[in-house]
This record gives sequence, structure tokens and C-alpha cells, in this order.
Amino acid sequence: MQGFCYTQLTDVEQKINGLLTYDRVPKVPLERIRRMVLNRSAD
Repeated sequence: MQGFCYTQLTDVEQKINGLLTYDRVPKVPLERIRRMVLNRSAD
């Protein structure tokens, strides 16, 4: 089984689950996001 979940990358008016804040500030270090996207250890 395969699937995907779509979410907005930045927080917007009604959602606060993005990777960036409403002001486009990363919530976690960009290097950690990069490792997660590239499927490397995020620890």
C-alpha cells in the first residue's frame, strides 16, 4: 500500500502545522528538514 499526505509548507490563517511559521521562519533547523526529505537519519 502506498499513500501520501499533503500539507501546506507554511502556516496560514487556519492551519499551524507547516514546516515554516506564518512569517516563513523555519520551525526546525533547515538541515534537519533536508535530512528528513532525503530520508536520512534526522536524529
